[in-house]
Amino acid sequence: MTGLRVRHVAFLAVAMLLLAALRAGAQSERVFRVGLLGAATVAEGIDVFVDQMRQLGYEEGRNLVLDRRLVETAERNAAIAAELIALKPDVLLGSGSQQVEALKRATDSMPIVFTWVSDPVGLRIVASLPRPGGNATGVANYVPELSAKRLEMISEVVPGATRIAILFNPTNAAGIAVLRETEAAAATRRILLVPAPTRSLEELPGALERVIEEKAGALIVFSDVLFSTVYASIIEFAVHEHLPTIFPVARQVRAGGLMSHGVDPAEGFRRAADYVDKIFKGAKPADLPVENPTRLEMVINLKTAKTIGLTMPPSILARADEVIE
Repeated sequence: MTGLRVRHVAFLAVAMLLLAALRAGAQSERVFRVGLLGAATVAEGIDVFVDQMRQLGYEEGRNLVLDRRLVETAERNAAIAAELIALKPDVLLGSGSQQVEALKRATDSMPIVFTWVSDPVGLRIVASLPRPGGNATGVANYVPELSAKRLEMISEVVPGATRIAILFNPTNAAGIAVLRETEAAAATRRILLVPAPTRSLEELPGALERVIEEKAGALIVFSDVLFSTVYASIIEFAVHEHLPTIFPVARQVRAGGLMSHGVDPAEGFRRAADYVDKIFKGAKPADLPVENPTRLEMVINLKTAKTIGLTMPPSILARADEVIE
C-alpha cells in the first residue's frame, strides 16, 4: 500500500471516528420536558415562550418537549394538572391564577414556573416575592394600583358615570381581590359599583343584562379564563349597547373593545422562559425571586369610540401606548 493510500485510509478512519462521536453526543443530549397549563387564548404567549427557549438553546423536537394543555373553563384544571404531572415533566408552566393554583394543589415538590398570576402571595402560591420558599416562582402581574387606575380612566372617559359595572368571576380568588381594591377606589370617588358576577358561560347573558338594567354608565371586565374565551361576545354586546368598556389586555381592544390598561401577557411568557432555563440548570424555585411587571400598556380603539358615539379626552389619548384608528 502506497504512502498516499495509507494516509487516505487513516483520514477516513479518523473522520468516521469523529462522526461517530458527534452522533453519540447528539444521542446523549438530554431532552427536557415542560408541562403547560394555561387558558385557551394564550397561544401567542406560547409562541413567545418557545422562541425565547430557542434563544436559550432549547428546541422542540431536539432537546425540548412541551406538553400543551389549554382550557376554556377552570373546571378541568385539576384533572389536567394531574395529567401533566403523570408525564413527569422537569418543570410545570402555569399561566393564569386559577391554573397555577390547580398545579400548586396537585404537587408541592415538582418545580412550577408561573405567569399571569395577580397576587401569588395572597393566593398562597409563594411565601413572599423575594423568597418564594416552595416549589413555585415566576412572573406575577400584580400591580396594586392598577384597579384604581382603570377606574380613574373609565371615569375620565365617561365623567358623568356614577354607576360602573364590574364583570367578574366570584369563584376566582384573584378576581375577588381585585374587586375589593376596585371597591376601595370607587368609595373615594363616590362611584357605585354594579357587580355582575359570572360563574359560567350560561350565566354570562344574565350578567350582561343586569348591567343594562342597573343603568351602568360603563363596564370594567376583569381578567378570567372564562371571559378570555368569549371576549368577542362581550365586545359585541358593549358596542350594541353603546357601553364604554375597559379590558385587562390589549388583544381585546384590538378585537374591538374600547380600551385596556394592563400587563403584556407575551412579555410574561418571555420572562418565564428564563426561569425554566435556570431550573433546568439546577436552580430551585424557592431561591428565585418572583418578578413583578416592569411595564404597563394602555391601548385605545378610536374606531370603537366613534361607533358608540364617544369622544376620547385628549388627556387619555396622550397617555396611550397605542391608538387604533
